[in-house]
Amino acid sequence: MDKHQANQLISSAHILLQGAEEEANRSIEDKVSFLICHHARKSTISFLQGFLAANEYEGSSDLSIQELLEVCAKYDPAFLEINVKNMVCAGHRDDGEFCLDDDKANGCLVTAKAVRQHIMHSPVL
Repeated sequence: MDKHQANQLISSAHILLQGAEEEANRSIEDKVSFLICHHARKSTISFLQGFLAANEYEGSSDLSIQELLEVCAKYDPAFLEINVKNMVCAGHRDDGEFCLDDDKANGCLVTAKAVRQHIMHSPVL
């Protein structure tokens, strides 16, 4: 992986997170929790993979969010401080399970925002 790929992943993550935020801001009757969860999850994964690409990580990218955080923590231990308990799917490697209620979907969004915040201010990036 290289810096160009890292920039693409992080750019994609920003777009996905923006989509999740826009969906979360819709009126209750128009809001689709699945989309919030899906975009937030994909955003979180892209941010973490982008961070790893920027640090020239050569291992597997087929990892759960929790596993990606643990690998990122090898470069920046502060990643272990990010709370993923609100994210039901943090330990899952596939897209088979999504949050379908607002509270859980909002937990995914909060986690994605925390990952973005950390990555954008990481001294290692």
